[in-house]
Amino acid sequence: MHFNFIKSWWQQPNPLRFNRNEFAGALGDIGTSLPLLVGVTLAAKLNAASVLVVFGVMQIFTALRYRLPMPVQPLKAMAALVIAQGISGSVLHGAGLAIGIFMLVLTITGGVDAIARFVPLTVVRGLQLGLGLTLASLALKQYVASDGVAGYALAAVVFLIVLALFGNHRIPAALVAVGIGVVYAVLFKSNSLPGNWSVCLSLPQP
Repeated sequence: MHFNFIKSWWQQPNPLRFNRNEFAGALGDIGTSLPLLVGVTLAAKLNAASVLVVFGVMQIFTALRYRLPMPVQPLKAMAALVIAQGISGSVLHGAGLAIGIFMLVLTITGGVDAIARFVPLTVVRGLQLGLGLTLASLALKQYVASDGVAGYALAAVVFLIVLALFGNHRIPAALVAVGIGVVYAVLFKSNSLPGNWSVCLSLPQP
């Protein structure tokens, strides 16, 4: 049994840093995780507080353990399936529990290392490419297209800005992209909010 990962949980040589690049990195999943979380919550009729709080807590634990963002590609693929096919919350809960148990068994038995030795890197890259294309297709069909020509124009402008700022540590691309989105939403989307909306605090439900 491999329990070394428990002993090394807090034994991390890299200190936590908080600067503009780290802040930009924290926004890296807004373009994928946040829309997918909202979409899954609405499609599967889940409790929003439970989804967001548990997701946030798991992200904090992951950061403390690995000191970098961990893209959980199978969960993003599952989210795309839930949104596209309208899978119910009970099926999603069962699938999540099954995947969690399976990954836990693989981790504590060392099965993950054995699988990593047999699975070629090209397979992993192919899965990442396929998921990326699925997410891009979902964005173009459901999110960008909802604003028509303005949506496509905004997406094109932000895409070009991200390419221009790629690798720029003084001006992180994520901060600029999110900032443009916030300004666009305030200027053109504030009137689309329902009249009876409100902000409140809610505790997660078991």
